[in-house]
Amino acid sequence: MTPEAFHVRTFGSARGPVGLWLHGWLGYGGDGEALADHLGMRLRCPDLPGHGRTPMRDWTMRKAVEAVTGLAGGCDWAGGYSMGARILMMAASAAPERFGPLVLESGFPGYSTAEDRGDRRELDASRAAELKKTGLEAFCRDWYANPMWGGMAAPSRMGNPRELADALERFGSGRQPDLTSWLRHTSHPILWLAGAGDTAYADRAEWIRARTRHRVAVLDAGHAVHRVCPREWARQVRHFLTACNPKEQ
Repeated sequence: MTPEAFHVRTFGSARGPVGLWLHGWLGYGGDGEALADHLGMRLRCPDLPGHGRTPMRDWTMRKAVEAVTGLAGGCDWAGGYSMGARILMMAASAAPERFGPLVLESGFPGYSTAEDRGDRRELDASRAAELKKTGLEAFCRDWYANPMWGGMAAPSRMGNPRELADALERFGSGRQPDLTSWLRHTSHPILWLAGAGDTAYADRAEWIRARTRHRVAVLDAGHAVHRVCPREWARQVRHFLTACNPKEQ
């Protein structure tokens, strides 16, 4: 698997550090354009499988992780949001030498039991079936009314409902390993971001704060921190990267 397997968009200034940014479910690489502007940095932003201009085809979790690892070459740091954060954690845990500092927004370390993973796969299959049945517009109307978004206005979403549904089933949290031990022991500098209005993830951020050495920031937002408070998101990321590599900023 080569980095070219993803459709990749690049945004931002050619000066300074280069970041790799992985979007969340229902997003696409173009979501990174505004983030690059707020950061004042260059971002390499792939369309993950089933999103944007990367068709689903025969993608698996393993292939996606390998492709992300390939894209990390030449990047000074890497970040991801939600589904993107989970895939990034898997890639960094499998090939730590390819990654520098990590920014993980609304990430999930994985379930500790096979039963919990199975329950989550069933939930994702149900949501995927609903997306295929109702279509993207109707699904998003209900999806973004979920309390975890903290009242955020529903963003405009595009894509093939069947491909997006398949992406949820193939790359959902029920398909990932438990990375809790990796989080506790990795030498990678990590900034862990969550929104206070996304209570489950805010609680998880406090677990990270209490049990690891990683930097944690819980901002006044729901699940999509970077969308609700992009300036504060960018400030946190820049501060973190400066602390990691002060001579390069």
